[in-house]
Amino acid sequence: MNNRLTVNKFHYSGLPELLGNTHALANSERLSPEDADYLHSCADSAMVSLGSLLETFGRLVEVNSHATEVHRIENETVVQAVLDMNTIVGGLMPVLAEIMQDLKHVQKEGV
Repeated sequence: MNNRLTVNKFHYSGLPELLGNTHALANSERLSPEDADYLHSCADSAMVSLGSLLETFGRLVEVNSHATEVHRIENETVVQAVLDMNTIVGGLMPVLAEIMQDLKHVQKEGV
Protein backbone atom coordinates (compact mmCIF):
# COMPACT_ATOMS: atom_id res chain seq x y z
CA MET A 1 0.00 0.00 0.00
CA ASN A 2 1.37 3.42 -0.94
CA ASN A 3 1.13 5.75 2.02
CA ARG A 4 0.89 9.46 1.24
CA LEU A 5 2.34 10.45 4.62
CA THR A 6 5.54 8.46 4.20
CA VAL A 7 8.41 10.51 2.83
CA ASN A 8 10.71 9.15 0.14
CA LYS A 9 14.19 9.88 1.52
CA PHE A 10 15.70 9.33 -1.94
CA HIS A 11 14.53 12.80 -2.95
CA TYR A 12 16.83 14.35 -0.33
CA SER A 13 20.02 12.53 -1.31
CA GLY A 14 21.24 15.62 -3.18
CA LEU A 15 21.93 17.60 0.01
CA PRO A 16 25.71 16.96 0.04
CA GLU A 17 25.92 18.17 -3.57
CA LEU A 18 23.89 21.27 -2.69
CA LEU A 19 26.24 22.03 0.17
CA GLY A 20 29.30 21.55 -2.04
CA ASN A 21 27.86 23.86 -4.68
CA THR A 22 27.11 26.47 -2.02
CA HIS A 23 30.69 26.30 -0.69
CA ALA A 24 32.00 26.80 -4.22
CA LEU A 25 29.60 29.67 -4.92
CA ALA A 26 30.37 31.41 -1.63
CA ASN A 27 34.10 31.17 -2.32
CA SER A 28 33.83 32.47 -5.86
CA GLU A 29 33.75 36.12 -6.78
CA ARG A 30 30.45 35.79 -8.61
CA LEU A 31 28.19 36.18 -5.56
CA SER A 32 27.41 39.78 -4.68
CA PRO A 33 26.79 40.78 -1.05
CA GLU A 34 23.19 41.60 -2.00
CA ASP A 35 22.67 38.10 -3.40
CA ALA A 36 24.30 36.64 -0.30
CA ASP A 37 21.92 38.67 1.90
CA TYR A 38 18.93 37.39 -0.04
CA LEU A 39 20.07 33.75 0.02
CA HIS A 40 20.89 33.98 3.74
CA SER A 41 17.40 35.35 4.39
CA CYS A 42 15.86 32.47 2.41
CA ALA A 43 17.89 29.90 4.34
CA ASP A 44 16.93 31.53 7.65
CA SER A 45 13.24 31.43 6.69
CA ALA A 46 13.61 27.77 5.74
CA MET A 47 15.12 26.98 9.16
CA VAL A 48 12.19 28.66 10.92
CA SER A 49 9.66 26.86 8.71
CA LEU A 50 11.31 23.47 9.28
CA GLY A 51 11.27 24.05 13.03
CA SER A 52 7.57 24.92 12.91
CA LEU A 53 6.90 21.85 10.79
CA LEU A 54 8.57 19.60 13.35
CA GLU A 55 6.55 21.19 16.17
CA THR A 56 3.33 20.63 14.22
CA PHE A 57 4.16 16.99 13.57
CA GLY A 58 5.04 16.57 17.25
CA ARG A 59 1.66 17.93 18.31
CA LEU A 60 -0.04 15.62 15.81
CA VAL A 61 1.64 12.59 17.36
CA GLU A 62 0.69 13.76 20.85
CA VAL A 63 -2.97 14.18 19.85
CA ASN A 64 -3.03 10.81 18.09
CA SER A 65 -1.41 9.03 21.04
CA HIS A 66 -4.72 9.32 22.89
CA ALA A 67 -6.77 7.69 20.12
CA THR A 68 -8.55 4.36 20.49
CA GLU A 69 -7.27 0.99 19.27
CA VAL A 70 -9.50 1.37 16.20
CA HIS A 71 -7.14 4.09 14.99
CA ARG A 72 -3.93 2.16 15.74
CA ILE A 73 -2.95 1.78 12.07
CA GLU A 74 -3.48 5.47 11.40
CA ASN A 75 -1.41 6.31 14.49
CA GLU A 76 1.44 4.11 13.28
CA THR A 77 1.30 5.91 9.95
CA VAL A 78 1.54 9.30 11.66
CA VAL A 79 4.42 8.13 13.84
CA GLN A 80 6.29 6.80 10.79
CA ALA A 81 5.72 10.11 8.98
CA VAL A 82 7.14 12.00 11.97
CA LEU A 83 10.17 9.71 12.12
CA ASP A 84 10.77 10.24 8.39
CA MET A 85 10.38 14.00 8.82
CA ASN A 86 12.86 13.99 11.71
CA THR A 87 15.34 12.08 9.56
CA ILE A 88 15.00 14.54 6.70
CA VAL A 89 15.02 17.68 8.82
CA GLY A 90 17.85 16.25 10.90
CA GLY A 91 19.89 16.16 7.70
CA LEU A 92 18.59 19.37 6.17
CA MET A 93 18.91 21.79 9.08
CA PRO A 94 22.68 21.30 9.56
CA VAL A 95 23.19 21.73 5.81
CA LEU A 96 21.19 24.96 5.88
CA ALA A 97 23.20 26.14 8.89
CA GLU A 98 26.44 25.53 6.99
CA ILE A 99 25.07 27.31 3.92
CA MET A 100 24.14 30.26 6.13
CA GLN A 101 27.71 30.34 7.51
CA ASP A 102 29.12 30.46 3.97
CA LEU A 103 26.76 33.26 3.06
CA LYS A 104 27.55 35.17 6.26
CA HIS A 105 31.25 34.95 5.31
CA VAL A 106 30.46 36.45 1.91
CA GLN A 107 28.43 39.22 3.55
CA LYS A 108 31.30 40.12 5.92
CA GLU A 109 34.15 39.74 3.45
CA GLY A 110 32.37 41.07 0.37
CA VAL A 111 33.91 38.33 -1.80
